[in-house]
Amino acid sequence: MSYMTGCMPTTHGVQDWLEPEDSFGPKSRQWLDGLTTWSEVLKGNGYALGMCGKWHMGGDDQPQRGFTDWSSVPGGSGTYRDPVFVRNGVRTATKGFKTDLIGDFAIEFLNRQKVGTPFGLLVLFYAPHTPYDYQPERYRAPYASSTFPDFPDTKPHAAQNPGLRNLQGSRAAKLGYSALVTGADANVGRILERLDQLGAREDTVVVFTADQGWNAGHHGAWGKGNGTIPFNLYEESIRVPLIWNQPGRIQAGSPAPMVSSYDFFPTLLEYLGMRAPADARRVGRNYSGVSGGTTAALVAQPAVLRVLLRARYSHGEFEADRPRRRMGFGDVRPGSQPRRGSQRDRRPGLPRAA
Repeated sequence: MSYMTGCMPTTHGVQDWLEPEDSFGPKSRQWLDGLTTWSEVLKGNGYALGMCGKWHMGGDDQPQRGFTDWSSVPGGSGTYRDPVFVRNGVRTATKGFKTDLIGDFAIEFLNRQKVGTPFGLLVLFYAPHTPYDYQPERYRAPYASSTFPDFPDTKPHAAQNPGLRNLQGSRAAKLGYSALVTGADANVGRILERLDQLGAREDTVVVFTADQGWNAGHHGAWGKGNGTIPFNLYEESIRVPLIWNQPGRIQAGSPAPMVSSYDFFPTLLEYLGMRAPADARRVGRNYSGVSGGTTAALVAQPAVLRVLLRARYSHGEFEADRPRRRMGFGDVRPGSQPRRGSQRDRRPGLPRAA
């Protein structure tokens, strides 16, 4: 939600995940009400907008915030095999792998676009979030004999979230996680290939990012910030990839400042030469000037595609592409249980994003 609004979790009210009843259905709360989203600004500027994947911000089962082409599995999780999507308000049974289906829907959206009409496509993969119930063999095969050296086999954290404890040190979990990442990567490639085929690649800015990290044995934990109870702010929990790409417009290897999720809103709009209504609650800052040349040289592009891997929670700061000292508050200790599920109020003791 910070990506969508430029606001801190203390403003939009969601500091962790949403329970299904808060995410869709008759009791779903409209968490974004009263806040302007970048998608609404694009819609007001004549963009055709599509959303494929994990919305998980309330009203999951209906098109939201300027999007008119909508494919989602409400609730934020669930099986990867033969999922039931809601497509423009209609429940639709499918056959296949959830990540591949999201790629299919994204390509279908691109195929429907008309020459001369700008578009925005939000692709929100569920992968590599749990469950690890199914991955096609083509994505599992590269890891058949892997020893998974990037997954530390460390002593389990004393505050490990019990719901994920059985995954710590599990070879099956390591393989499932890796295969899910590979599946998402393959579908990003499919989407970019289709942009090339349509002759739209150089006119489209692509942003690849995520809104959470993951400990896969690091610090003895499996999971993100809520992989331990109380929560943690380990580097692996909050650092995410951030890649902006547009051939001929963004210089490769541009500087990588430390930015935060709420900076996406003003940066995208500035890049596209747009403005949102002023809102003092919006704390994000534009960083588009660091991508090669001045901000003025990075405006008025006709299309935008945002690809998110592991769309989930967004607070804390992250750095784009260079190492830095771990940001955190030390090892969390077992003790008081934070309230789980929908987080309408800031938890006592949860550090604010810097």
